[in-house]
Amino acid sequence: MNKQTLLITLFILLLNSCVELVPEPIKYQDKEFNELANLILSQKDVYEMDDFTRHYKRLNGISIKLNDKDGDQDAHFLHVIEDSLKLDTKIVSALRIKLEETKLREFIKSGDTILFTVDGLLDTSWGYMYSKKGLTMDSSWFNFKGNSVKFVEDTNNNWKRAAIH
Repeated sequence: MNKQTLLITLFILLLNSCVELVPEPIKYQDKEFNELANLILSQKDVYEMDDFTRHYKRLNGISIKLNDKDGDQDAHFLHVIEDSLKLDTKIVSALRIKLEETKLREFIKSGDTILFTVDGLLDTSWGYMYSKKGLTMDSSWFNFKGNSVKFVEDTNNNWKRAAIH
Protein backbone atom coordinates (compact mmCIF):
# COMPACT_ATOMS: atom_id res chain seq x y z
CA MET A 1 0.00 0.00 0.00
CA ASN A 2 1.49 3.33 -1.02
CA LYS A 3 1.60 6.39 1.20
CA GLN A 4 -1.29 8.18 -0.55
CA THR A 5 -3.61 5.16 -0.27
CA LEU A 6 -2.70 4.77 3.39
CA LEU A 7 -3.49 8.43 4.11
CA ILE A 8 -6.84 8.19 2.29
CA THR A 9 -7.71 5.02 4.22
CA LEU A 10 -6.81 6.67 7.54
CA PHE A 11 -8.84 9.76 6.63
CA ILE A 12 -11.90 7.61 5.79
CA LEU A 13 -11.55 5.67 9.06
CA LEU A 14 -11.23 8.93 11.01
CA LEU A 15 -14.25 10.42 9.24
CA ASN A 16 -16.34 7.32 9.94
CA SER A 17 -15.41 7.35 13.62
CA CYS A 18 -16.28 11.05 13.90
CA VAL A 19 -19.63 10.57 12.22
CA GLU A 20 -20.54 7.96 14.83
CA LEU A 21 -19.70 10.43 17.61
CA VAL A 22 -22.23 12.96 16.33
CA PRO A 23 -25.59 11.99 17.82
CA GLU A 24 -28.55 11.54 15.53
CA PRO A 25 -31.18 14.24 16.13
CA ILE A 26 -34.00 12.99 18.30
CA LYS A 27 -37.50 13.00 16.93
CA TYR A 28 -40.54 14.29 18.77
CA GLN A 29 -42.07 11.56 20.95
CA ASP A 30 -45.63 12.54 21.82
CA LYS A 31 -46.28 10.37 24.89
CA GLU A 32 -42.80 10.59 26.45
CA PHE A 33 -42.34 14.34 25.87
CA ASN A 34 -45.82 15.15 27.21
CA GLU A 35 -45.28 12.99 30.32
CA LEU A 36 -42.08 14.90 31.08
CA ALA A 37 -43.68 18.32 30.44
CA ASN A 38 -46.62 17.44 32.70
CA LEU A 39 -44.27 16.21 35.44
CA ILE A 40 -42.30 19.47 35.28
CA LEU A 41 -45.44 21.60 35.34
CA SER A 42 -47.00 19.56 38.18
CA GLN A 43 -44.38 20.71 40.67
CA LYS A 44 -43.30 24.25 41.49
CA ASP A 45 -39.92 23.83 43.15
CA VAL A 46 -37.66 22.74 40.26
CA TYR A 47 -37.51 25.30 37.45
CA GLU A 48 -34.13 24.54 35.88
CA MET A 49 -32.33 21.23 35.65
CA ASP A 50 -30.25 18.97 33.44
CA ASP A 51 -30.02 15.18 33.30
CA PHE A 52 -26.73 15.03 35.29
CA THR A 53 -24.98 13.03 32.54
CA ARG A 54 -22.48 15.70 31.50
CA HIS A 55 -19.50 17.19 33.30
CA TYR A 56 -21.33 20.34 34.44
CA LYS A 57 -24.58 19.65 36.26
CA ARG A 58 -27.14 22.26 37.34
CA LEU A 59 -30.26 22.39 39.45
CA ASN A 60 -32.19 25.67 39.80
CA GLY A 61 -29.15 27.64 38.64
CA ILE A 62 -26.78 26.00 41.14
CA SER A 63 -23.77 23.98 40.00
CA ILE A 64 -23.95 20.51 41.57
CA LYS A 65 -21.85 17.40 41.82
CA LEU A 66 -22.75 13.80 42.51
CA ASN A 67 -19.30 12.84 43.81
CA ASP A 68 -15.88 14.37 44.51
CA LYS A 69 -14.80 14.07 40.85
CA ASP A 70 -17.88 15.81 39.35
CA GLY A 71 -18.42 19.40 38.34
CA ASP A 72 -16.39 22.49 38.99
CA GLN A 73 -14.69 23.47 42.23
CA ASP A 74 -17.64 25.59 43.36
CA ALA A 75 -20.19 22.80 42.80
CA HIS A 76 -22.25 21.58 45.75
CA PHE A 77 -23.32 18.02 46.42
CA LEU A 78 -26.79 17.22 45.10
CA HIS A 79 -28.12 16.08 48.48
CA VAL A 80 -26.97 19.36 50.09
CA ILE A 81 -28.83 21.43 47.45
CA GLU A 82 -31.94 19.25 47.72
CA ASP A 83 -31.92 19.73 51.50
CA SER A 84 -31.24 23.48 51.42
CA LEU A 85 -33.96 24.12 48.81
CA LYS A 86 -36.31 21.63 50.50
CA LEU A 87 -36.72 19.69 47.23
CA ASP A 88 -38.41 16.30 47.11
CA THR A 89 -35.59 13.90 46.16
CA LYS A 90 -38.07 11.56 44.47
CA ILE A 91 -39.23 14.35 42.14
CA VAL A 92 -35.64 15.37 41.32
CA SER A 93 -34.80 11.73 40.59
CA ALA A 94 -37.92 11.23 38.44
CA LEU A 95 -37.14 14.39 36.45
CA ARG A 96 -33.54 13.26 35.90
CA ILE A 97 -34.62 9.82 34.71
CA LYS A 98 -37.24 11.28 32.31
CA LEU A 99 -34.72 13.77 30.92
CA GLU A 100 -32.23 10.99 30.29
CA GLU A 101 -34.82 8.65 28.74
CA THR A 102 -36.22 11.28 26.38
CA LYS A 103 -32.78 12.75 25.59
CA LEU A 104 -34.20 16.20 26.37
CA ARG A 105 -30.97 16.96 28.23
CA GLU A 106 -32.02 20.02 30.22
CA PHE A 107 -34.91 22.37 30.80
CA ILE A 108 -35.77 25.81 32.05
CA LYS A 109 -39.35 26.62 33.02
CA SER A 110 -41.30 29.85 33.25
CA GLY A 111 -45.02 29.67 34.01
CA ASP A 112 -46.56 27.03 31.74
CA THR A 113 -43.72 27.16 29.19
CA ILE A 114 -40.62 24.97 29.14
CA LEU A 115 -37.52 25.23 26.96
CA PHE A 116 -35.72 21.90 26.53
CA THR A 117 -32.15 21.79 25.23
CA VAL A 118 -31.22 18.59 23.45
CA ASP A 119 -27.74 19.23 22.12
CA GLY A 120 -25.42 21.89 20.85
CA LEU A 121 -21.93 23.10 20.27
CA LEU A 122 -20.48 26.11 22.08
CA ASP A 123 -23.18 28.80 22.10
CA THR A 124 -25.48 27.26 19.48
CA SER A 125 -27.93 24.60 20.64
CA TRP A 126 -31.21 23.10 19.58
CA GLY A 127 -34.14 21.61 21.38
CA TYR A 128 -37.87 21.90 21.85
CA MET A 129 -40.20 24.39 23.47
CA TYR A 130 -43.45 23.35 25.11
CA SER A 131 -46.35 25.50 26.28
CA LYS A 132 -49.53 24.19 27.86
CA LYS A 133 -51.45 27.13 26.32
CA GLY A 134 -50.00 26.44 22.88
CA LEU A 135 -47.36 28.10 20.74
CA THR A 136 -47.68 30.06 17.50
CA MET A 137 -45.15 29.19 14.82
CA ASP A 138 -42.96 32.23 14.25
CA SER A 139 -39.51 32.30 12.66
CA SER A 140 -38.20 35.40 14.46
CA TRP A 141 -35.82 35.28 17.41
CA PHE A 142 -37.19 35.98 20.90
CA ASN A 143 -35.84 35.92 24.45
CA PHE A 144 -36.82 33.22 26.94
CA LYS A 145 -35.15 33.24 30.38
CA GLY A 146 -31.85 34.60 29.00
CA ASN A 147 -31.85 32.40 25.88
CA SER A 148 -32.39 33.58 22.31
CA VAL A 149 -34.89 31.16 20.76
CA LYS A 150 -36.21 30.71 17.24
CA PHE A 151 -38.75 28.10 16.17
CA VAL A 152 -37.51 25.99 13.27
CA GLU A 153 -40.20 23.31 13.02
CA ASP A 154 -43.89 23.26 13.85
CA THR A 155 -44.29 19.96 15.68
CA ASN A 156 -47.85 20.54 16.93
CA ASN A 157 -49.88 23.18 18.80
CA ASN A 158 -47.94 22.75 22.08
CA TRP A 159 -44.47 21.77 20.84
CA LYS A 160 -41.98 23.48 18.50
CA ARG A 161 -38.46 22.44 17.60
CA ALA A 162 -36.18 25.39 18.31
CA ALA A 163 -32.73 26.83 17.70
CA ILE A 164 -31.21 28.21 20.91
CA HIS A 165 -28.40 30.75 21.40
